[in-house]
Amino acid sequence: MKIKFSLATIKVEDIDASIEFYNGVLGLPISENFDMGGIKIAMLGEDAGTRIELIQTNDDESGDDSEAQLGLGTRYGFVVDDVEPILEKVGEGAYTHPESPNPDFEFYYTHDPDGYLIEIMVPQA
Repeated sequence: MKIKFSLATIKVEDIDASIEFYNGVLGLPISENFDMGGIKIAMLGEDAGTRIELIQTNDDESGDDSEAQLGLGTRYGFVVDDVEPILEKVGEGAYTHPESPNPDFEFYYTHDPDGYLIEIMVPQA
């Protein structure tokens, strides 16, 4: 059996703010962005690769409890070759840079607009 991880769905409160973060700050390309009867969906990432699905629902219509649906305790990690443009967009004081437990990577942490922890990993030469 062959298996490939395809996507992660992130429930968001404001899809426009989340698109600005994942596309504008992290640089993930928008591959799809559409509305399905009040449910807003955006797919970010390369079409052939692993993607992030952002989904904004009207909780009154979907029956979801917004707080229960947000992935508290969830962390999303991205490997980048140049962290400086991201740090400039995030802004001083909006990220942490702890000592790395892995000599092959430097780690930076920030949060997206919904409070999800974002791990940015930079390979060391």
